[in-house]
Amino acid sequence: MEFLSLFKNSQKPANNNLNVGQKRKRQSTRIVNEPYLYGMAFYISQEMFERYIGITYVSNRICIAFFELGQTTTIDASSKKSVLAVINAYAPQSGRAWQETPDGITEIEAFYSDLEQTVTKTNQLANITIIMGDFNAKIGTKVLPEESLFMGSYGKGRRNRSGDTFAEFVSKNKYFTSNTAFRHPFCHRITWTGKFKISTTTVEEEPINTGIIKPILCRNQIDYILIPQWLKHLLQDSRAYHGCNYNSDHAMVHATLNLQRIHIHHQHSTQADSPDAILRNLDIEQLIHDPQIRNDYRNAFSNRFQPLQDADSPPNDVFTQIMNMCHSAHP
Repeated sequence: MEFLSLFKNSQKPANNNLNVGQKRKRQSTRIVNEPYLYGMAFYISQEMFERYIGITYVSNRICIAFFELGQTTTIDASSKKSVLAVINAYAPQSGRAWQETPDGITEIEAFYSDLEQTVTKTNQLANITIIMGDFNAKIGTKVLPEESLFMGSYGKGRRNRSGDTFAEFVSKNKYFTSNTAFRHPFCHRITWTGKFKISTTTVEEEPINTGIIKPILCRNQIDYILIPQWLKHLLQDSRAYHGCNYNSDHAMVHATLNLQRIHIHHQHSTQADSPDAILRNLDIEQLIHDPQIRNDYRNAFSNRFQPLQDADSPPNDVFTQIMNMCHSAHP
């Protein structure tokens, strides 16, 4: 698959306004006369570049790419564009995350404050907002059962201080860490591999300088793809891929979302046999006020539902069958 790259040093604009960027020429662009400090880039496939709208640069740690998902038809038959926003984020490293800025707050507090404001503004422009990047935080494994709202059961390691701040942000903004949701081998959960050098050994619990430098590998899960919690049911897979052909100590993190299910639902919602039309045609008042009709409906629905429980059908087909059963069982 061919990819196009969009580079720019993501310095914070003077007016700090967030607008969807204008569509650019379909070629790689790079501003080389600006000073380099952090910065990010997007590699976009040819297929997605056809849907590319533009990029907004928020700061040297946050930028956003906007994509058009196509026209969708709503229940009232109106047509509108669906927009996907992808926020690229680069959090401060643990060594400097807790250093104070001239504003009197730590770097990590400033970063998450900017990111939260960016998410709020982006949600006003886009139908779906996904956040991805290097968060330099170990969310680890679940600590409390209620954390299932924002993470899966397959994190790695123990949560660190930066991970606490990251988990608080994800939970507060109702996001979900997709690459903690699937039971992949540890090598597919690790997103970063670093090397630390030591020159000491231990003899009878006393450190002795040997003069020999030995590298020690450190493997962590610190890169994440965050999806809105209301899209969790559309998440099909997420994991890290190592061995990609680029020079980095980070792995590529991948997530698969079946967004087509959203658009299938909207595009067919005005048809007579669509789930929305079926539900609108049901006389719910009879079920509420007439005990006999309610009991007959319960029995009829139960008889039709049993064969469906034993069937192995795709989720979309099951949903459509259930809606048809609601209609046919109604007196």
